[in-house]
Amino acid sequence: MISNAEHPVAWALLVYQIDDLREHLDDLAKDMADRGLIDDEEFRVRVAHAYAHLNRIWNSRADGAEDAMVRRMDEFSRFPTDIDPIG
Repeated sequence: MISNAEHPVAWALLVYQIDDLREHLDDLAKDMADRGLIDDEEFRVRVAHAYAHLNRIWNSRADGAEDAMVRRMDEFSRFPTDIDPIG
């Protein structure tokens, strides 16, 4: 796992991904509560976008290279193979 002390740029990008994910999920929850419905396609797109952020958070956690998030975006966006859902 990277740290702010050793990899400040990569750490900032990791924290940004978490903040962006939170914003997207908050917006989704608010929109659903306000409207009382959401069509399947919009829900699919918005959840897939959230998954992409979550996948990047997990997959980039150990890469401290400053340009890793840009250089490896496609790789980091894939669903992880090294974690099992809990709960």
